[in-house]
Amino acid sequence: MPAPVKEKSVIAAEPAALDWLDTETIAQVESALRRRTLYRDAHPGEITLVQTHISSVFLTPEHVFKFKRPVDLGFADFRRLARRRHFCHQELTLNRRLAADVYLDVLPLTAAGDGFAVAGDGPEVDAMVVMRRLPTAGMMDTMLAAGKVTEAHLDTLARRLAEFHARPAALEGRAPEGRAPEGRAQDDMAHVGGMAQLAENWRENFAQVEPHIGTLLSAERFAAIRDAVEGFMAQRRGLLQSREDGGFIRDGHGDLRCEHIQLEPELRVIDCIEFNDRFRYGDTANDLAFLLMDLVMLGHPRLARGLLTRYVQAAGDPGAVPLIAFYACYRAFVRGKVLGFKLADQNLSAGERAQMEARARAFFALAERFATQMGPPVLFLVCGLMGSGKSALARGMGEQWGIPAYNSDALRKEMAAAEAAAAPEASRAADFGAGIYTTEWTARTYGALLARAEAALAAGSSVILDASYGKREHRAAAVALAGRYGADWLLVECRLPEALLRDRLEQRAGRGDSISDGRVALLPAQQAAFEPFTDIPPERHIVVDTSGEQQASLRQVTGHPRVAVPAPLFSE
Repeated sequence: MPAPVKEKSVIAAEPAALDWLDTETIAQVESALRRRTLYRDAHPGEITLVQTHISSVFLTPEHVFKFKRPVDLGFADFRRLARRRHFCHQELTLNRRLAADVYLDVLPLTAAGDGFAVAGDGPEVDAMVVMRRLPTAGMMDTMLAAGKVTEAHLDTLARRLAEFHARPAALEGRAPEGRAPEGRAQDDMAHVGGMAQLAENWRENFAQVEPHIGTLLSAERFAAIRDAVEGFMAQRRGLLQSREDGGFIRDGHGDLRCEHIQLEPELRVIDCIEFNDRFRYGDTANDLAFLLMDLVMLGHPRLARGLLTRYVQAAGDPGAVPLIAFYACYRAFVRGKVLGFKLADQNLSAGERAQMEARARAFFALAERFATQMGPPVLFLVCGLMGSGKSALARGMGEQWGIPAYNSDALRKEMAAAEAAAAPEASRAADFGAGIYTTEWTARTYGALLARAEAALAAGSSVILDASYGKREHRAAAVALAGRYGADWLLVECRLPEALLRDRLEQRAGRGDSISDGRVALLPAQQAAFEPFTDIPPERHIVVDTSGEQQASLRQVTGHPRVAVPAPLFSE
C-alpha cells in the first residue's frame, strides 16, 4: 500500500516591507491617507512626514498616523509585518494609560491596485497607529520655551506621575489576544527591570557607545562615566536591591520627555516605550529621572528640583532621591547613544549631521555631570556649645560646597517674629530654658530645622544644620531623617578650651552683632544639660578644634577622609 501523500502546509507569504526612504512609496501612502474614510480631518490640509530611527509618522492638522519602520536595531525588531502589527497594538494599549483619548485605533494599510488604502478590502501590507494630534502650544517643551510652566503645572504633573507609578504592578501591556509580550508570563514581568537587567542594559550601552569614542565623547569622559556607574552599582547594591524587593520596579513609561507631555488644556503623556519591555520596566525613580534629565538639558534645573520635591511628597518615596543622579546619567547616556544610531542614516544633510553630533556630545557631557552627583546627599550636624564657632564653620562649609546651611538661632527668631514675639534681629536675653528657649520652643526650632533639611534632601541636595544638638532625641530625629532619604550623615562637633570659649562669648556680647543669645552666664547650665555624644558612632563623629583661624577649622572638615560631598543635584 503506497504511503499516504503528505499535504503541504500553506504559509501565506508576508508582503515585502515598505521602504520608508523611497519617495514613490511615501507619495502613495500620503495619497491613501488623503482618501481615508476613517478619522478624516475637517480640513485635511498638508500632510507632513517625520522620520525617526524606528518610525515613519504622518501628521495631518488633526491626526497622526504612525508606522513602524522595518528595521532591526537589536533592541527593536520590526522586520516582519506580524511584529509591526503587534507593537502597534502594544503602543495603543500602553499609551492609553496616560492619554486615553489620544490613541484612537490601529488600522491596516492595504493594497489597492497600484497603490494603497487605509483599512481597504485588499491584503494588509502594513499597520498604523492612529492618534489625535495635540496642539503644539500646550506641550511642555513649547511652554518651557515660552516661560509658561507654572508651579501649578508641576504640582499636577507630580501627582499624576505618582499615581501612575503607584497603580498595581500587574502587566497591562498585553497583545490583543491576551498573551504577555514576547511570551513572558505576567508574574515574571516585574523582574525585567531588576538589578540583573539594569547591569545588562549598562553593559549594552557601553558596548554600543564605544565606536563613538573620539567623535561624540572622549575616552576620558567614557571612562569617567563607566567607572562612576560601576562604582555606584557595587557600593549601592543594597539600595538597588531594596528597591527591587520593595516593589518599586514597575511597568512605567520609559520615555518621559518634555515633548511627550501636554500640560494645557489638560495633562496627557504620550509616546511610551512599547517595543521592548526592558526599556519600560524599571525603578519608578528611573522613569522620573528621564524627565528630570530632560528639564536640565533644556536649561531648567530649578524646575527639575521642584518637580523632584513634589514627586517625592506625592509618591511618599524619599528613597528615590539617592538614585536620581544615577538614573539621570543612564538616561542622558542613552539619549547620546540613540543620536549615535541616527547618525548612521546616510540621508542626513551636512547641517542635520552637525546638529545631531552636537546634541549627542551635549548628552554625553550631561551624563558625566550626573556621574559626579551619584554619591548620596549628606546631612551635616554642626554642633557644640555656645560660642564654639559652629555657625561660622557651618557658613564656611555651605559656601565652599554650594549647599544650604540652616542656623537654629535664626529659625528660632524667625518663628518668634512670625508670632509678633520679637523682631528677627532682636536678642531675647532670657535665662537658660526660659523665654523663647523653653522646651516647647526648642522642640519647635529643631522641628523647623528638620523641615528645612527634608526639603533639601528631597531635592537631592546635601544640607547643613547648625545647632547645639545637645539632646540625643534631636540627634536621633536628624539621623532618622537621613535614613529615610538614603542620605549619609556626619556630626561635626566644634570644641574650644573653656577659657577661650568664655573669652569669645564676652567679646561677642560686647560687639552686639550676633543673632545668638548665648552668653557666659548661661554656659554652665548648657554644659550641665548637654548629653554626651555616646550615641554617635566614632566614624560619624568629626571633632574640630576651632581655636585657630576659620579656614583652619574648615580644612579639618573638608580634608577629612570620611567627608565626600557630591556636586549638588541639578545645580545651576
